[in-house]
Amino acid sequence: MTNPPSEHNFAPPTDDTQVPTPLVLAASLAAMVIWPALGIAGGMALNVFERPDEYGFLFGGVTMLFAWPLGFIPGFPESAFTIVIGVVWLLMLLVPPLWWVAGRDEARRRTIQTLVVQSVFSLVQAALGLMMLIGKDV
Repeated sequence: MTNPPSEHNFAPPTDDTQVPTPLVLAASLAAMVIWPALGIAGGMALNVFERPDEYGFLFGGVTMLFAWPLGFIPGFPESAFTIVIGVVWLLMLLVPPLWWVAGRDEARRRTIQTLVVQSVFSLVQAALGLMMLIGKDV
């Protein structure tokens, strides 16, 4: 339900207010990057990183589970795992806000839902990646 037009309408925006796409993308980046950043800080405190490329595990712990069988292909480069993780992470960053939120009537509610889904996805990726790094020393 929208407010009637007036010269000085100071009412708060309603649920059908469009949210600017750049703002949604910036919020998506913030929602997704916080968990890997905290994981990197925790990993440094626990001394679990042996090589710089191990930071990628925090951006794609779940992705690594599905990409792991590729490592059994003879000649498959180990750097390809980092590329796969990066592509999946960028797709999760860009696709939900642009596909699910843009041009919708319930943009504000959908934006919040999208940010929650992205943050949980990133949390699970970072948690599993950190557990994989901690587990290699066991």
